[in-house]
Amino acid sequence: ALVKEALQQRIDLRSAELYTNYADWNIKKYKSGYLPQVSLFGGIYNNGAYFNTLSVNGVSAQPVTQEAVPNQLYKNTYGLVGINASWNIFDKYYTKSGVAMAKILADNARIDLQDTAISISSTVKLAYNDYVNAVQQMETVDKGYTAAQKAFEAVTARYKEGATDFITAANAQLVLLQASQNKAQASVNMMLQKKVIDYYTGVKQ
Repeated sequence: ALVKEALQQRIDLRSAELYTNYADWNIKKYKSGYLPQVSLFGGIYNNGAYFNTLSVNGVSAQPVTQEAVPNQLYKNTYGLVGINASWNIFDKYYTKSGVAMAKILADNARIDLQDTAISISSTVKLAYNDYVNAVQQMETVDKGYTAAQKAFEAVTARYKEGATDFITAANAQLVLLQASQNKAQASVNMMLQKKVIDYYTGVKQ
C-alpha cells in the first residue's frame, strides 16, 4: 500500500512520466518531416483618402466633392487568400536521423522512468522495514523500562526497610535511568522512521 501511494504521489516520478510523454511526441514531430507541409494565409486590404488641401505644382487640385472615408473603405476593400504546399523529399537524411535520435531519447526516458519507479519501491520498502524494526525496538525497550522501574521500586522499598545496602539501591536507580534514556531514544527513532516513510511516499508535510 505504501509503494502504491508513493507511485501516485512522488513528484520525481510524475516528472519522469511527463518527460517520457514529451520524448514520444518528439518522435511524432520529427516524423512529420516525411509529410508535405500545407499553410493557409489570407488578408483584407482597403484604402481611402480625404483631402483638406491638395496642390499640384502650386495649383490647387482639390476635388469639388469628396466621398466620405467610410464609403471609400467599404468600396475599396478586397481580400486575398492563398495556400502554400511544400514537400521536402531530399533533405540529406535530416528527417531520418532526427527520428532515430528521438527514438533513442524516448527509449532512454522510459528506462529512466522504470529506474525511478524501482528506486521508489525499494526505498519505501527499506524505510518500512526500518520503521518496523524501530517499533519492535520500542516494544523491547518499553518492556525493559517497565522491568527496571519495578526492580527500582522493589529495591527502594527494601532499602528503606534496611534489607539492602545503598550500593544496590544506587545501581537499581542507575539501571532505571539508563532504561529511561533508551526508551526516549527509541521513541525518537520510531518517530524519525515514520517521517522517513512520509518523505519517501511523497506525503505533503
